[in-house]
Amino acid sequence: MIKDYGFVYFKNILLYESYVRCQEYVNTLSDNPEEPPSKGTFDMYDDLVFAVFVPETVSRLCGSVILDWPEDGFAGCLENIRANVEDQFSIEFGGIFHFGLLFDNLHLFSEQEQIDWTLRMNQLFEGMNGSFMNFLEFYKAFFMTQFFGGDSKSYTRYMNHMKYTFIIYFDIECHTVDDYGPSFMNAYMDFARFYREFYEDLVGEIKKRKKVGVA
Repeated sequence: MIKDYGFVYFKNILLYESYVRCQEYVNTLSDNPEEPPSKGTFDMYDDLVFAVFVPETVSRLCGSVILDWPEDGFAGCLENIRANVEDQFSIEFGGIFHFGLLFDNLHLFSEQEQIDWTLRMNQLFEGMNGSFMNFLEFYKAFFMTQFFGGDSKSYTRYMNHMKYTFIIYFDIECHTVDDYGPSFMNAYMDFARFYREFYEDLVGEIKKRKKVGVA
């Protein structure tokens, strides 16, 4: 079968330009803008290699958006899980979205408000494809029962933190470059905007409640 290089090139251009458009939009919201790699980084006349194109582009997008990072103990737990899972499965982490600000300040909100904020957090990821997953679910599915000691206290002590953490991951055996094309990039732009709005609203509410508490 003769390869249609014109079709391949056109498809690759669409994928690349959808990513650039997404990155440029995300940069307008970001304190950590990332420059997209040049078109010359990739061979546009051949099928884009998933392991080269997708982790590179998505990790840049995540790095431009993330506003919250886990504290050292939980970060070490996440890194240990990541290293083991990537070593044993065809899975690679793309980005970790930890909602530590919400988790650490839940006590400032009523029970119903806690439910509302948690629901709003979960809804941020509903428009994305199956690459996003709550980290507690990921931990139970890929680590807790798969590795010796995966259910030890050094991990289970952070299960409440995991409820307020989401991961974007790639399964090299299941996902394709097309899974991260224009549809994904459009959804990610919406996600980035709503994520930023979530944190702006959350910071405002926390400041308001702490001010009332001091008064």
